[in-house]
Amino acid sequence: MSKSPLTIITAIAGLVWLGVLINIALPFPAPWDKVLRWFGLGLLIIHSLELLMFRSLLGASGNPKWLDSLLIIVSGAFHASYLARQRAQRSKAGL
Repeated sequence: MSKSPLTIITAIAGLVWLGVLINIALPFPAPWDKVLRWFGLGLLIIHSLELLMFRSLLGASGNPKWLDSLLIIVSGAFHASYLARQRAQRSKAGL
């Protein structure tokens, strides 16, 4: 059984976020604590901007909007591109 690329990317992104959250709770040795903190902050800012850009796509996959929002925060434009494909397929099917 083959996993979709979106599932693999979301899993990798989840591991990155898990590392950032662990670093907040139990800081890693210097300088990695600051590196991960800044990396996490940068990711959060970038993915928040992506969420603002793609907010019209929320719910296009049939998921609740809050779940699509969370998935965009976690995996960014990868999930947004999936939502765009879902929207195109629905409009092509006339739904």
